[in-house]
Amino acid sequence: MRPVIEAQTTRTTGDNPHAMSHRVTARLVGGLFILATAAGVASVVLQQPVINAPDYLSEAHRHEGRLATGALLEMVMSAAVVAIAITIYPVLMRFRARLAIGYVVARAVEATMYLIGSVGLLTVLTLSRTAAEGSSAVGLGNLSDLVLAERDVTGAVMGTAAFSVSAVILNYVLFRTRLVPRWLTAWGLAAATSYLAGGVLGVYGPDPVSVTQAVLDLPLALQEMTLAAWLIIRGFTRRSPDVNANDGRQLAPLLAGNIEPIRSRRPAAVAVPRT
Repeated sequence: MRPVIEAQTTRTTGDNPHAMSHRVTARLVGGLFILATAAGVASVVLQQPVINAPDYLSEAHRHEGRLATGALLEMVMSAAVVAIAITIYPVLMRFRARLAIGYVVARAVEATMYLIGSVGLLTVLTLSRTAAEGSSAVGLGNLSDLVLAERDVTGAVMGTAAFSVSAVILNYVLFRTRLVPRWLTAWGLAAATSYLAGGVLGVYGPDPVSVTQAVLDLPLALQEMTLAAWLIIRGFTRRSPDVNANDGRQLAPLLAGNIEPIRSRRPAAVAVPRT
């Protein structure tokens, strides 16, 4: 009796009990989008009336609570932005590995720009306290103007560019995979282009909170909130025909539970007795 060697291909599925389900992931990502937007809007509402005042340096220390809270909200927004990328990364990774990494990098750069801006806001507050104690207002005024200019470049220009790139990557992957309706992701791609145009215009001098900027930024803000609501209410579409050709592996056709992409393993030798 000689054994006959037959090839057997095994299939792996996600049985990890600690893996997050796609339904939970969608709801968490949607909630983080809303948190990041709410924190950013609240921060602008609190700080802009103070730092846009003609004599902001002499007045900033009198509104210490507003500015400190505004800086804290910017930090919250930065943390939420990073959390979005980390949470949705496993989903994007199954479809477009390189773009998933690019999305994480873009959002990390965006969060870094926001953090630099929050540090600048706290620096202006410190300079205002120093000026109130009798130090040279002229020198401190020039320094605070420089800090605010740095905030405009990092937040309104660099942060906008990074956010636009991340929006293009996310909506492109979602568009190709149909994880959400294509009309929603097509809207996001067009709106991200408009948002990026606003960032480019910011290089040439318009106020980051001007009417022109608001008009260019509004479509993406509305799309992002619509996407957030869709993810919370409906979640990801359960079927996607897309294949990750770049990575050379077939994706799982269902996004239900914790199903992992199918991976081919080296054929295992199985001895089958022959009589």
